[in-house]
Amino acid sequence: MSRTAQAPGRVRLTQHHAGRNEVMDAMIASLQGHLAIPVAQAQAMYRALAAPGVYQELVEESGWSPEDFERWVAETLRRNLLDRTRPPAS
Repeated sequence: MSRTAQAPGRVRLTQHHAGRNEVMDAMIASLQGHLAIPVAQAQAMYRALAAPGVYQELVEESGWSPEDFERWVAETLRRNLLDRTRPPAS
């Protein structure tokens, strides 16, 4: 197979990741007025933390529960992305 040709499964996976990234990026963009860092940086951080490999390492290989993983991602994002000088939305 040439370098430019991709197996059908690889193409589907690439499309799936692109769709997932679009949703994740839109979620972060919706917080634009509340972010402590630039939107693009926040989007990259969210995608990195929620990457399948991170989940696999922590949950499947290191014994974290899915709930522990979700809490860790949420707390890490809250601490690093949100502007703490703004009052919380009511």
